[in-house]
Amino acid sequence: MNEKPEIIECDNGLRWLRGNIRRKLTLFVVVILIMVIGLFWFFSVYMLQPTYQRSIRADVAVQLAVVTSVLDGAMADGVPLLVLEADESGVLQTRASDEVIALLNGALKEGRLVLTGRCLEIADRRLHSVLRVDNLVPGCLLHLSYEAGIGPDGVKVSSEDNGEFVTLVRQEVFRSGSYESVPGKPVWR
Repeated sequence: MNEKPEIIECDNGLRWLRGNIRRKLTLFVVVILIMVIGLFWFFSVYMLQPTYQRSIRADVAVQLAVVTSVLDGAMADGVPLLVLEADESGVLQTRASDEVIALLNGALKEGRLVLTGRCLEIADRRLHSVLRVDNLVPGCLLHLSYEAGIGPDGVKVSSEDNGEFVTLVRQEVFRSGSYESVPGKPVWR
């Protein structure tokens, strides 16, 4: 009568569930953490990103409207927007006129135009830069900077105003009439 009941062996695939409680709690905590990280990632990518992009687009649209109104006002007053100027090698280059630069500086001082943390570029129909203001601390991603050499004042950093990527971006903006879609960048929705 001292017979032991027959012990049924568990499936070897569920072996990790057998054993001490510490192993089970560790597995539970790891699963919960993975779920929390996944929820955080989903929330930040799919819920917050569109709101953030909408606010950036609205801010850029306001700054673009200010620049456009300054340029339209200058044209209405008969102020030349562009001037031809010879560079060091004697080649004629177009650039923004001093009057336009003064008008844009006036908008900056009045607080209508806010370029903190932004890069402003104005290009002509030939897709060449005529005015660029780069207020980004590490530098603009569009106008990539490189070390041009070491001079008496230290390291000189330069960038290409009319590089290949910048010209492609300008071409796309002129073609589409919008700044929201550029080559190599995601389309803003």
